[in-house]
Amino acid sequence: MKKTSRVLNPGWKWYWKEWEKAEPPYRPSKAEIKFWERVVKKNAKKKNCRVLVLGTTPEIRDLLARYKLDVTLVDINPEMYRSMNKLMRLKNPKEKFVRTNWLQMDKVLPLNHFDIVLGDSPHSNILFSEYDKFFKNIYLSLKKEGILCLGTAIISPKEKGISYETLIKVYRKDPSKFKEFKWQKYYLYKTGFSDKDVFNPKNLEFKEGVFDKKIEDLFKKGKITKNDLKYLQFKVGNYTDTFPSPYIFNKTIKKYFKILEFFIDPLSKKYPIMKYKRDYILEKKKEF
Repeated sequence: MKKTSRVLNPGWKWYWKEWEKAEPPYRPSKAEIKFWERVVKKNAKKKNCRVLVLGTTPEIRDLLARYKLDVTLVDINPEMYRSMNKLMRLKNPKEKFVRTNWLQMDKVLPLNHFDIVLGDSPHSNILFSEYDKFFKNIYLSLKKEGILCLGTAIISPKEKGISYETLIKVYRKDPSKFKEFKWQKYYLYKTGFSDKDVFNPKNLEFKEGVFDKKIEDLFKKGKITKNDLKYLQFKVGNYTDTFPSPYIFNKTIKKYFKILEFFIDPLSKKYPIMKYKRDYILEKKKEF
């Protein structure tokens, strides 16, 4: 893909393999799906209800398949679509795939057409400088009073990161925690948020690949073992995503949408990494 498309991670072909092993908040939790299902169930009663899905998330597609809705999937990566099909539990004969860049879908999809748009942190793959264009495109695609159900990665400005030295100490104290998905990812992110080479608070980009290189350097310096690398790295290549603060995210979406509800998974009481995720139900504004 050309750089002018300005979408992060366009060719992450093997993502489905990681998805199969992943847990919430990487994947939508059961509680998140139930949160969105109320909107889906209500709108499913409408005649010719149309749904747009940003990405190919299996959990979202299974939800819509249960209601046998007319679904359009939009993603730049057809291999992602084909691979994610392997993880589907249900088939929806009314589902179709459109290959396009989310920043260009206003040129490909009909306007004022969809009753619902659903996506689990799709904008995490969009440069922050393109957020406005992205949300404007969603706005244009929705019918009057259409609903956007959206998950988003979130990082509080009050979040206190930890150093790489502290990460190693925590790991040495209780290595078993790093064998558990949610705890491992929590400590890796918490460390990355303290390193400006990894997380840039200006453009909101978190670079997992840069983090892994920093950990590799610690191995080369003899501070950790080769076996430790299994638990102290993301191992997702050069993947990059964006983490807005709640203030920045709300300010951005309020231009086009009214916030009806937001949701933080109750699992956050047990697993602090779940606080890095928030789900919204948003209504299209009359005008902007």
